[in-house]
Amino acid sequence: MGKGQEKLHVAMYPWFAMGHLIPFLNLANKLAQRGHKVSFFLPPKAYLKLAHLNLYPDLISFTTVTVPTVDGLPVGANTTADIPVSARFLLLDSYDLTQPSIRASLAQLKPDIVFYDFAHWLPGLARENKARSVFFSIAYTSSLAYMFHGLQPGLKQASLGFPSQAFCLRAHEARGLTQARQPIMSVSNMTFPKRIYKSIAESDAVCFKSCKEMEGPFGDYFEKHYQKPVLWAGPILPELPTSEGLVEKLDGWLKRFEEGLVVYCALGSESVLSKEQFQELVLGLELTGMFVMHMHHYKVLTKVALHIFVLVRFSFYF
Repeated sequence: MGKGQEKLHVAMYPWFAMGHLIPFLNLANKLAQRGHKVSFFLPPKAYLKLAHLNLYPDLISFTTVTVPTVDGLPVGANTTADIPVSARFLLLDSYDLTQPSIRASLAQLKPDIVFYDFAHWLPGLARENKARSVFFSIAYTSSLAYMFHGLQPGLKQASLGFPSQAFCLRAHEARGLTQARQPIMSVSNMTFPKRIYKSIAESDAVCFKSCKEMEGPFGDYFEKHYQKPVLWAGPILPELPTSEGLVEKLDGWLKRFEEGLVVYCALGSESVLSKEQFQELVLGLELTGMFVMHMHHYKVLTKVALHIFVLVRFSFYF
C-alpha cells in the first residue's frame, strides 16, 4: 500500500511447523514495516522460539493457542519438531480442533484479512467476521501446481494453461507425490493435496512466497483454475541478524580454509541425521568424484541455528 492509504489489521494462523511459522512471521514483519497491525496465532513452544524475531512488537502481537489433546499425540507436543513424521496426522487432528478457540479470537479481534495455510476451515470463520481470507503458500507455486495436476478427474488441465512442458518429475519425486496423495489417518480422512486444494478453493485470494518473474505461468494457471486473484509476496527474506557474535564466530572458522573448499548443506529446520545417515551423506559426496573425505576425522556438528552441516573438501574437521 502506498503512503497515506488505510492501514489494515491482519490475522495469521500458520500450520504448526517451524518451516511455516517462520515465513509467516517474516511476512508479518514486512506488513508491520508498512504500518499494518498483525495478530499472530501460534502454539506456546513456538512463541518461545519466535518472539525474538518479532521486529515490530508494537504492531505484531502474539496469541498463543493451546494445542488440544489427541490420543496418541505425545504430551507437550506443539509443533512437528516434537513428533515423528509418522505421527503428524495426529497433530493435524489437534490443529483442526483449535477451530472453536480461533473462532472466539477472530470474533474479538475483528481483523480485515486472515492469512492461513492448512486450516481449510478458516475462510468460513473469516466470513463470519466479514474478513477476507488469503491462502499463503510457503512452497513454490510450481510445486503446488504439480501436486494438483490430475487431482480432479475430467479436468482439462491444458485448457487452464497448465505449463506441462516446464519440467518433469524424476522417479523418486513421482513416488513421493503418489504417496502424498494417499489418504491420511486423520479425523478428516483427507489426502494432503485435497486438504490444500480445499484450503485454496475456500479462500478469497492466493498468495505465494515467490515472484511472478520466476513462476508467472503457474500463477496464471492458479488464477484460471480457482477463478481468484494470485498475489506475489516475493521471497520475503528475513532481516540480517543484529547480533554479531555468531556471524563473527562462523566467519573466523571459515577463514581457516582456502576459498572454494567448503560446501554448505542446509537440511531443513527439522532434519536431524543419525550417525549412519550422516555417513551416507558424506560418502555420497565422495562418490561425485569432487570430494575426498577422511571419515576418521569427522565429528557430528552440534546444533548451530537450524541444524546446519558444513562439509569440508579433502578433510572433515571440527
